[in-house]
Amino acid sequence: MYYSTKKYHTFKRYLGNNIRIHREDNGLSQEELAKASSLKLINIANLEDGKGNPTLNILFRVACALEIEAYMLLEDIYGEDENGKRICLSHFSAYDDQLTKQEKQAIYDEMVASGKYTPPDQR
Repeated sequence: MYYSTKKYHTFKRYLGNNIRIHREDNGLSQEELAKASSLKLINIANLEDGKGNPTLNILFRVACALEIEAYMLLEDIYGEDENGKRICLSHFSAYDDQLTKQEKQAIYDEMVASGKYTPPDQR
């Protein structure tokens, strides 16, 4: 895989989405996450929006506040399909467009079946 600005911004967008998902799964507001991680609200908002350039220190603080291991922010990448359903794109492969829509759907179905993901309409 080669470096490109487009891939970098895609990476930050998916990272921000993962932070938001973990925050919501923990029932935290952005304000609560900011306080728990000793960051400013604008830092959390920018992270979730895929803006800025977060350091490892910031990512580690966010992970600790979310009570997860830091690698979990990078382990699985989530996106939405054409119907707005949250799907796991898995291990950053989305950057090279390696997964077809059917493969993404299969991963999503597997996550729902295993209990790793609960669709918003079933929470």
